Amino acid sequence: MASAFNGRMENGGKFGSSEHKIDHDKPPFSRVFVVCGKQYSGDDLRKTFEAYGIVEDVWVVKDKNTKENRGIAYIKFSKMSEACLAIERLDGKKISDEDTGTLKVLMAQPKSSKSNEDFNDETALTRLFVVIPKGVDEDTLKSAFQEFGDVDYVQIVKDRKTGEKKGFGYIKYNTAYDAAKAVEDVDKAYKAVIAEPKAAKIKREMANENNHTTERQVGSMEWNPTFQQQTTRVSDSIQMPTFGFQDGVRPPTIGNRLQVNCSQTLSADQLARLFDLIPGMELCDLKRNFQTGESKGVAIVVYNSVGSAIYAKEKLNGFEYPIGYKLTVRCAPDGETLPPQMPMNGTTPTIQEPPSTNGTYCSVTLPPAKSLANSETDECAERLFIVCHPSPPPPHVLVDVFSRFGDLLAVFMLKNKNFGYAKFASVEAAQQAMKTLHGAEILGKELKVLTAEPPKTAESARKRPRT
Repeated sequence: MASAFNGRMENGGKFGSSEHKIDHDKPPFSRVFVVCGKQYSGDDLRKTFEAYGIVEDVWVVKDKNTKENRGIAYIKFSKMSEACLAIERLDGKKISDEDTGTLKVLMAQPKSSKSNEDFNDETALTRLFVVIPKGVDEDTLKSAFQEFGDVDYVQIVKDRKTGEKKGFGYIKYNTAYDAAKAVEDVDKAYKAVIAEPKAAKIKREMANENNHTTERQVGSMEWNPTFQQQTTRVSDSIQMPTFGFQDGVRPPTIGNRLQVNCSQTLSADQLARLFDLIPGMELCDLKRNFQTGESKGVAIVVYNSVGSAIYAKEKLNGFEYPIGYKLTVRCAPDGETLPPQMPMNGTTPTIQEPPSTNGTYCSVTLPPAKSLANSETDECAERLFIVCHPSPPPPHVLVDVFSRFGDLLAVFMLKNKNFGYAKFASVEAAQQAMKTLHGAEILGKELKVLTAEPPKTAESARKRPRT
């Protein structure tokens, strides 16, 4: 990266000398990039950063011709945790009270990296890939890693068909420093490493799918636990796999349209950028309340081919965006009632932030907040029929209320109707929700919650009722 600045190095620690050869990529993520005042030398920076760990090298970039300090530097620590701690403590701070600006401190790109996008994902450096020994359950796994900081979630990967554990999983921390301490100090039996960020993983798998279409089947995914230091930029020239479908010969229930249930905090632009990772996206329409302009948490995404739409569904259904809220992505046939479409370059109303979901808007006492069930691995065990009088509350409020009973897969109201359904992964959670919420009021809207009839199959729908 030094060549990009056309600069030279100032030795604050004999950087690159024969006496002090250092591999700046070992251990991984132990080097930080610093933007600072031009008046600071390598020794000044060393004294500042040594408070957070062992500084092995300081590299201050200077102009090749004028030898002037360019206000850019690299600090190499002995550990990743030291680098993360320095970022956490110094980013946005001042070295001296006389400084007119603040430090910008962030993780430096590995010297072997060919990409500048490694750290743009919010899961970068905070998510660990771990090997799970036999007999270790989720509670044991979480207990082992909580020693190093607050664990956001623990995921043991299981086979979707058999439900058997695959022997590996993921640990998500709230901070990179906690994740780094776990990598360095946790029991080596877990073989913990920094996991590849989810966005980078989607890009890589999509590129691999293009290269190996004839060799791989739908749903297979190459497993790469470590954080690869190169990612492939996606372009519209990539030809997506057709998955056995020709664009002119489509099964009646599969098309190039997807319905996406998402967080109400997402903007149309954020959602479009995510789905545009899959080449061929033509439209991303986020449905809004016509009166308030507030997102309804439902969007329609249209691709230029069936293969691209199916691929997007396979890769993004269950993807956490933002963290803590899993997207639900399903096929939306042309004949289905869906939100109106709008061109991507059209104007969209400003999204308002949803009110605090603390449950105080409900007339009954609610359990503490719980996360949604995994729509990828959990099947619907019970459906509830919901009627809201005179009209339904905002979608994010319904999600918050029904999710508090656990195992909620989805809750939705039918278009322009005051009734809908809630899907649960367990009968017990659904029954508790019905018992508590039937007759309750949410934001002044009266709820009726009943057990839903089983959905009609295609065969039963054709049968005539007996008279």
